Amino acid sequence: MAALLVDAPHSFMLVMPSDHVITNEAAFHAATDALVPQVRDGWLAAYGINPSGPETGYGYIQMDAEIGAGVHDVKRFVEKPDATRAAAMIESGDHLWNGGIFLFRADA
Repeated sequence: MAALLVDAPHSFMLVMPSDHVITNEAAFHAATDALVPQVRDGWLAAYGINPSGPETGYGYIQMDAEIGAGVHDVKRFVEKPDATRAAAMIESGDHLWNGGIFLFRADA
C-alpha cells in the first residue's frame, strides 16, 4: 500500500522487519550504496546476512553470479531448512541468511 502512495514512482523504498538490530551501521550503509545501481534500474534487492553457522529458524538466500561489487544475483530462496540441509548450505559457501530486508523502487 505504501508504494501506491509514493508521489515519485522512482523513489526507493527500504522495507525491513521491526525486530532487527543492526549493530554495524557502516556496513549496512555500504551494502545499501552497493545496491543502488541495480535498484535504480528496477531490480528488487534482498539483503543477506553472513551466517555464523547453520540455523533452522532462518530462511536462506543462495547467491548466484556477482553482478556488482559485493552484489549477487539470487539463485533461490530456501525457507527454514532442516538441520542437515542448513549445515550443507553453510558448507557450500554460497548461502546467506535471508534478512527479510528489501530495497526497491516504488514502481517496481
